[in-house]
Amino acid sequence: MELQQLLPPLRRLGWYARKRRALNQTGSCLATDQVAPWGGRVQHTTIGYRILIDTPHDYPNRHTSGTQTHLSKMTRRKVVNALLTSMVGSPGCSISSRRILAQLMAICDSGGFAIIGARLGLNSNNELVPSAIAVAGDDAGQLLLQESVPPHLLSLAPDGIWVAWVPESSLPDPYGRGGHPLVCITNDSQLTRPVTYSGWFGTKVALSSGAVHLALISMGEVGSAQSRRLSLIDPRTGESLDDLTKVISGYDLAKVERLRLSSSGKQLIVGWPDSFFVINLQRRAILLRGKGRFPSISPSGDEIAFVAPNQKLVVLTLATGLTREPLTQGQTYGVGSWTPDGKLLFAFVRAPLALNAKLIAIDCRTGLSAEITSLDEWNLGQNCALIKKRLLSATPRLSSS
Repeated sequence: MELQQLLPPLRRLGWYARKRRALNQTGSCLATDQVAPWGGRVQHTTIGYRILIDTPHDYPNRHTSGTQTHLSKMTRRKVVNALLTSMVGSPGCSISSRRILAQLMAICDSGGFAIIGARLGLNSNNELVPSAIAVAGDDAGQLLLQESVPPHLLSLAPDGIWVAWVPESSLPDPYGRGGHPLVCITNDSQLTRPVTYSGWFGTKVALSSGAVHLALISMGEVGSAQSRRLSLIDPRTGESLDDLTKVISGYDLAKVERLRLSSSGKQLIVGWPDSFFVINLQRRAILLRGKGRFPSISPSGDEIAFVAPNQKLVVLTLATGLTREPLTQGQTYGVGSWTPDGKLLFAFVRAPLALNAKLIAIDCRTGLSAEITSLDEWNLGQNCALIKKRLLSATPRLSSS
């Protein structure tokens, strides 16, 4: 069996010409015993074709170790399917995928949402700002807040309606001069509610649905020891409702990479690169200590999704402590937010034999998922969520000059 015999079925499927152009653009090749830049090759052997998919140690974003998959003694159909999968990832045209996409589209259409966190774009001042896309991948606008200044330390509430951020102007300069305690929240791009609090400046912020509760990691008073505090603040008055620093004493708040509130504001997630806590705010007690990255709490506060150390997507039920893996195959690199109704979850996943990871929407109860789009190299999908379109502004058309 020669490689040329594989080409007719590919042509009949209408894939070959398009994928050949894609391979030429990436420098990949299908010639026997020639290694492509991404490490994949097709070898002709005495027992048939062996497809080797080598994953470099720094792909994607250096969060996985090198792996190699050997597929030998394959039938003609299996070779064709493997070639297609290795070129374009897992098929996204199955009935189940179409159902998930239709479900996500219905959520967006009925609630007036778009997907944010998948792209960055340039505003009229050539500054990078968060951009939103539709389910089909079309541009849906940019998040421009506070006189078009790019939002800093952005946090989106679970309802996708309210946004909180720390204005860059409130941060001290590199020499530690200046800085003031200010957080801005809004549910309308034209109106901003400033919230001042006791302290120096904020480093992490989280907002509950309806902007009822605000969690904040901030530096202490100017002139005092530069220690960080974890506080719960009333967004209407800036009054400190609770100081939670002692609840997680012994852990470095400077290394926190995720701070999120449940929709009701009763649970708070504090996440580090390799572990996380779930705090019951009413009892001021730690409900769960977990091992994993990018924990994401469901809007109801009943479940936690996160990336396990073995790069599997894990969903944990808080009431029982039971865990499950919605995806039986593939590797997960990042977890975004749940949709406001809690039915779907955004995650950054690479399917088996796929060259590139994709942003997907997954129903964690059934395990059904659908690919949405590719992401930039630096993006692990951890900030992907649904946002109200009324918070977005039209993307400016930049001149080519």
